[in-house]
Amino acid sequence: MPDSKAGRAEADSRQPGVLGKGRAFLRILGPGLFTRASDDDPSGIGTCAQCGARFGYAPLWLALYSLPPMICVGLLLIANTVNIGADLRAMAAAGQMLIRAPLWLCLLVITAALTAAIVVLSYRRYASLLRYFCLSLLAYVLVLAVVRQGWGVALNAILIPRLHETRDEALNVVAILGTTISPYLFFWQASQEVEENIEEGKTSPAARRGASAVELKWRRADVSAGMFASNLIMACIIMPWRPPSIVMG
Repeated sequence: MPDSKAGRAEADSRQPGVLGKGRAFLRILGPGLFTRASDDDPSGIGTCAQCGARFGYAPLWLALYSLPPMICVGLLLIANTVNIGADLRAMAAAGQMLIRAPLWLCLLVITAALTAAIVVLSYRRYASLLRYFCLSLLAYVLVLAVVRQGWGVALNAILIPRLHETRDEALNVVAILGTTISPYLFFWQASQEVEENIEEGKTSPAARRGASAVELKWRRADVSAGMFASNLIMACIIMPWRPPSIVMG
């Protein structure tokens, strides 16, 4: 146990002062954070931005109340494939706006680059890169510092669910939940957990079987932190697109 990531995090957490607990928290950030950060993918960003532009702060309550069920999510193979395809196309479309290249070429380059990174890089190096890439999502939080917001209206929209009576409003809820509860989350996190176990020397299925109370404790912390960050970013994506008429001083 002391040689595992959970064991090292537990040892750090027992050190006196805030520094040790902070080091333990940063140490355990891994599959839970990466998987949930990937939930703020191109298709999700586009959906939340459109919902914010159409309905303002109204969908914000979904960021709060979808948090508990998001920690437990299932897997559907077909939905997983379609979702990945939508994300790749959205990234290609963004690349097309930057370099004015054909969509198919951007899609081919992005797919090849991601595949090469997965195949060539070790899990340790790949996970390290993902941890830094997660910081890019803070750009959505910084946007709120420069775009005027009606914070009172926003807080009310987050805490009090709004019952949607029209067809468009109901479709808005379905769209946000559909792009938020991505089917690949559980699958990808499980795969990364296996990779981490292999990095720790647990190379056989028998060695990876079971989990200690300490491992489960820090795994829950990783997942909860990642899910909180994901839904926070979702709210930050929705808010800047609200109609100016609902902003109150």
